[in-house]
Amino acid sequence: MSQEDYIKQLHELIDGSVDKFNASIPGIQENIAMRMSVLIKDLDIDNQGNIVNNVKNLRLMGQIKQEISNIVLNKQLEANVAEFLNKFTDVASLQNQYFKSMNKSFKPEAILTEIRNQSIEATANSLTEAGINANVIEPVTEMLRTNITAGGSWRDLNKMVQDYILNNEKGLGALQRYTTQITNDSLNQFSAQYTYTIADSLNYKWFIYTGSLLRTSRAFCEALVAKRYVHKSELPAIVRGDFEPFKKTDNMNPKTGLPKGMVDGTTATNFFVYRGGYNCGHQLTPTDARFVPLDIRSRFPG
Repeated sequence: MSQEDYIKQLHELIDGSVDKFNASIPGIQENIAMRMSVLIKDLDIDNQGNIVNNVKNLRLMGQIKQEISNIVLNKQLEANVAEFLNKFTDVASLQNQYFKSMNKSFKPEAILTEIRNQSIEATANSLTEAGINANVIEPVTEMLRTNITAGGSWRDLNKMVQDYILNNEKGLGALQRYTTQITNDSLNQFSAQYTYTIADSLNYKWFIYTGSLLRTSRAFCEALVAKRYVHKSELPAIVRGDFEPFKKTDNMNPKTGLPKGMVDGTTATNFFVYRGGYNCGHQLTPTDARFVPLDIRSRFPG
């Protein structure tokens, strides 16, 4: 397998899996919004249009929570999650083929299976009842509880709930925003961790920063894609943003001391996993030193 074929297949596999899982989410959000608009009309309000703090309204809040859960956590979502989780095995298989093509003696070790299994378990928890309840349904419930107990405006509550479910500053509703990040980060971080574990065991020193640049790509990722070739010894400087062409930008986060968008606590060691931050679709792909241009390679020992 050629390096370019591998890079293309890996990113198509990850991006395609994420896109396919999330394709149905906007429709689910529309269903939630429509049902919510009906249920909220049943809230008791006073003559000024404010919500009454009474037993009926508090009980209705529980019904609303259950109905949202029924809409989201259905058999179709269960099937979609199962299909998505299978992609972890597909990514691992593709990576095994790539490393085998570069090193005929490579054999997957038991730790790689454990990394895959733990990643699948964590992702399953995030995309099923526990994760959806905590990150999507509970915030809606809290909006209702706060406005009922405080006697908030019915009109304001309705707008607040609809905005939360259907739209935010990024143009994504709450469920889509959550599932997009979980699917993107889980598969990309698994791929990165799996890659690094193999690359470290085989003592690879050179990597290529790969992945498409989108309208939402961070300045850090744009700069590192432009740099392209990364030697392992450069990672401390890269995490500090001390590399060309990133140094020409003004995109450091003064609170973290890291380039903007990177996960707080990113270091040269865990950069392989976190890369450009949450929702980053780029990868550090190991490459043989002989594929690195001589003028770049000659600056580094080994």
